[in-house]
Amino acid sequence: MPNTSARTCPSATSKLALNPVQNKQLEAGDHVVVTVQKQSPQGEGIAFCGDKEIYIPLGLCGEEVEVELGQPFARGSKRCPGKVLRYLKPSAQRVDAADYECKAYEQCGGCQLMHVQYKEHLRLKQSDIAAALREVEASVGRDLEIERCLHEVVPCNVRPCRFKSLRYFASDQQHQGQLELGFYAARSHELVAVESCPLEPARFATLSHSLLRCCRELQLPAYDEGAAAASAAAGAGAVTAVAADAQGQLRALLWRQGDGDEILGCLIVSGPLPDAAKQALAQWAEREKVTSFSLGYNSKAGNALFTADIELLHGKAGITKTLMGLKFNVFVPTFLQVNYEICEQLYQAAIAHCVAGHDAENSSSECSSEVALDLCCGVGTMTLALAQHFAHVVGVEIVPEAISAAADNAQLNGITNTRFIAADLKQVLPRLLKEQKQQGKQVRAIIADPARVGLGAANVKALAAVAGPCKLSLIFCALPA
Repeated sequence: MPNTSARTCPSATSKLALNPVQNKQLEAGDHVVVTVQKQSPQGEGIAFCGDKEIYIPLGLCGEEVEVELGQPFARGSKRCPGKVLRYLKPSAQRVDAADYECKAYEQCGGCQLMHVQYKEHLRLKQSDIAAALREVEASVGRDLEIERCLHEVVPCNVRPCRFKSLRYFASDQQHQGQLELGFYAARSHELVAVESCPLEPARFATLSHSLLRCCRELQLPAYDEGAAAASAAAGAGAVTAVAADAQGQLRALLWRQGDGDEILGCLIVSGPLPDAAKQALAQWAEREKVTSFSLGYNSKAGNALFTADIELLHGKAGITKTLMGLKFNVFVPTFLQVNYEICEQLYQAAIAHCVAGHDAENSSSECSSEVALDLCCGVGTMTLALAQHFAHVVGVEIVPEAISAAADNAQLNGITNTRFIAADLKQVLPRLLKEQKQQGKQVRAIIADPARVGLGAANVKALAAVAGPCKLSLIFCALPA
């Protein structure tokens, strides 16, 4: 798998000669002048000095910066933070702080590249893909014609792009433990209270703060993420239960926007709430005209918040979202791309690649044995779109609730040539491919939209063995996938 942990700046050079401390062991508190040579996925600049790998908040490739070294991220590690003292040579791609879309940006860790010109965002993404392909090219030992394959990155035409849908709760210890709602600061469990995020729909912010007031009145305490993480670490990674000192129930708040005014909300809690509190929350949701409002129970320490343990407090179980002319029922545990502004373009491009020339070149009799696969299919968004071009389409998804929703969505749209399987892909894919072959069917198109862990080596090998011609569209939210 390509090593895409950081972006290299090809023209950057070290500035060790400017550092009076270059010949001594560098320590926390030392001041050094460095040139940023890489960009981390978290938007930090990475520079090197002596034996140190320095992570500089908001640093950009090629910038010459004077920094103060911090303590290593872990005992014995060469990696450490660098606090910016001054920019000696700032990048032309830097956005002035006065022009940030969000005034909390430098404190909040909710997004990473607001300090970078948007055109540079797109260039960085394209260079990431090129770098990953070059590593693959080197490993296979042949020319992949990378430059010919690369296309321009499609921008989001709506700015700011309002797709953020999750907030976190915490107690503000500086204000007598008052309940707050916002986002975690980078590399920390410290919450930054945010009134309104420019990357979330405006109604989400209004509802979030209305609910915050309700929870304050109910005196519901926030879950202590930092205490839980510390306790789990002390317990040698035992994260199956909430730490005893992580008192409090409120963890996070999830919103989804459906068609029209439909809104789905889920308050994620670490344990049961009093019946009176649940009744008050249901009444709040009714007053605010929230379409669907639930509690999601998650007692496990760690960053994985989503859960299938859902209790509906008010309204319908889900909402409806129209994509590519098809209607989809969406529920709390089911996956759907949150960036609707770019989602349709993304899906249509993936489907167009799979069906290019297919409809025109094949008669209905020739197509009757052809199959398309939608791997990690979620609620069936691309499965149903593929079903308009292939005789048979099979969707595979590990989340049972999503598969149930996908089957219902096929019925909702009057589509009858789909089949959905709830299973771990690595367990079902070899059997599925063998089954298609035994039935005399040819797999002619595959779409895969895996989670951040990717498809896995075994699944990739299984797909590579599919007899051609077969078109593959791979969608990924991060290059390691």
